[in-house]
This record gives sequence, structure tokens and C-alpha cells, in this order.
Amino acid sequence: MARSAKDATRFTATTPYASAKPQGQFTPAPVHMGHAAPSGETPQQKIARLRAAAARARTGKESNFDAVVRVG
Repeated sequence: MARSAKDATRFTATTPYASAKPQGQFTPAPVHMGHAAPSGETPQQKIARLRAAAARARTGKESNFDAVVRVG
């Protein structure tokens, strides 16, 4: 079965996709991890420190309504 040029190019991208210039390279923002871990820290202390840091980060983004719902 012969195919026409129209059938062959039916799903080929046309403008604006085919002629669009590629976007710049994505560079994520550097991640700030806070202070370095103290020497001699036990795994339990590390978990407690990381959980406290995560809670502080969440609290900063939390609205008043969310705080009321969380506290009860």
C-alpha cells in the first residue's frame, strides 16, 4: 500500500515546536543543609536533629490556619 507525503508527515511537529529554540540549561538552586553534624553524634541524635530541622522548615511555610488545624 503506497503512502502519500501527506500521510508520512501527518504527525511531524510543525511550528511553534519544530522551529522553537531550545530553552537554557536548567540549573537548580543550591541546597542549604544548615550546620554540619557534630562529631561523635549517635544515629538517634542525628534523627532527632534532622526531624527538628524539618519541623522548623515546615513551620516557616505554615499559614495561621494550618497551625490551628495542626494544634487542634
